[in-house]
Order: sequence, then C-alpha cells, then structure tokens
Amino acid sequence: MQTVLIVGASSGIGYACAKKFIAEGYEVLALSRTECVLAGVKNYLCDVSVESDLEKTLNDVLSENPLIKHLIYSAGFSMAAPLETVEPQDYRYLFEVNFFGFVHCLRRLIPSLRHSGGSACVISSVGGVSPIPYDSYYSSSKAALNAFCAALQTELRPKGVRVLSVMPGGTKTNFSFKRKIYPKEKTGDYSVAVKTASDKLQKIEQQGMSADTVAEEIFNKCVTPSAFYLFATGLKNKLVCLLVRFLPQPLSVLLTRTVFLANPDLSER
Repeated sequence: MQTVLIVGASSGIGYACAKKFIAEGYEVLALSRTECVLAGVKNYLCDVSVESDLEKTLNDVLSENPLIKHLIYSAGFSMAAPLETVEPQDYRYLFEVNFFGFVHCLRRLIPSLRHSGGSACVISSVGGVSPIPYDSYYSSSKAALNAFCAALQTELRPKGVRVLSVMPGGTKTNFSFKRKIYPKEKTGDYSVAVKTASDKLQKIEQQGMSADTVAEEIFNKCVTPSAFYLFATGLKNKLVCLLVRFLPQPLSVLLTRTVFLANPDLSER
C-alpha cells in the first residue's frame, strides 16, 4: 500500500484529498493542527507555522513511515487587509503557513520521495496569477509557490521527484469563513473597499467548484506522469489564467478592480 502525507487534511481541499486517496487504496497520514476525522487516517498534530514543532513532527512521520509516495500541502491562511494598516505579525504568519511550511515539508521529504519516485503537490491559487485586492499577501504567497515549483523542475525532476502547483479558483469550503478580515477600526479610509472586496471574494468561492472536484484533479495530477507542473482546476480558471497572461497590464488591473470592487474607482475615494 502506498502512502500519502496530507498537510492540512482536517478540512477543506485537504480533507477532500484525504477522502479521495483513501478511496484509491492509499494509506493517508494527516498533519494538521486538528485531527482529520476520517476513519483509517493516521493523525499527526502540528502547527506548521512553528518550525521547531513542524521539524519534530516530520521526524516522527518519517521514522514511522520512511517511504512516502506523495506529499499534498493544503495548509493555508488568508486575510483581507490594506498594506498601510496591516500588522507585520499577520503577514509573517501567513507566509509561514502558506509558503515556508511547504518549503520545510518538501525539504525533509525529498529523500523519501526520491526513493519512491513520488510527487509533491502544493495547493496554490489562481490568485497567484491574478492577484486579489486587499488579499495581496495571500496572492503573493501563492505566486511565490508557483515560482518555487517552477525552479524545482530543473532541480528535482531529474532526481525522479515531481513538484506540482495546483491552482484552484473559487472553491466552496469553510476557508471562506476563516479568512481574517480587518475591521473598519483598523482599515480607516480603506474600510469600504476592504469589505466590498472580501464580500465579493467570499461569493466567488461559495459559488465555485466543490472541494471533491478539486481533489479529483489533484489526485490525477499526482499519479499521472506529465512534463507540466502548474495547473489551474476547471475550464473557467484555466481561461482566467490565460486571459491574465495575454491582456495588457492596464486592462488586467481594470478587470480585477471591476470584479472585486463595486465601483472601479472606489479604492481611490
């Protein structure tokens, strides 16, 4: 039986991935702050934002499961806040969870993945290609993941390790309701724009793909050999990524402002 380690398997896309891999006959190891309640999952409790905690937990995982076929990194944090008033500890925490946690997990699992000829898949976002207003820290962390995975194609693919970045667009999960949204007392002149953008983002997510559909695509990308490494899920999201790539920059910015703000000039009032 092959083994998959899913980071962030207690909810959302990570939970859906755990269900999918179990259905396909895999042994599932779940690394999260809270337990994954699926039957048969082996849980390891850990806060990925604390490097010492993550290192100790990964040591435990590898000592008990030396051969891991796939790593799925689905831990994530999002917040809606303007640059002018954001608290530094918040955006540092965001990058620890979204970016550096994956870096640390992958670095520790490389020997196991090389031996198994496996893959590492991080859940990125279309926001890494088409940045989201007032969620710029989240978008930046996802863009960093995409660039990181691109660079590793030269470094790790020749060693037999596939590193993939899967970019869901809006996905209907409780992640929408866990986003840290700065209150108007902290956002000042930006308060209306922050609320408008975060409300529109939540609506896009809750009207988006199901987590099970995204998990199906993630599973297929992990187990199917391919020269590609960056994937958007669903036709609509593929078209968005293509559109952003070829649109002139001013038009791309205008499109984003129109989608996320009630009035394209709202943030300048």
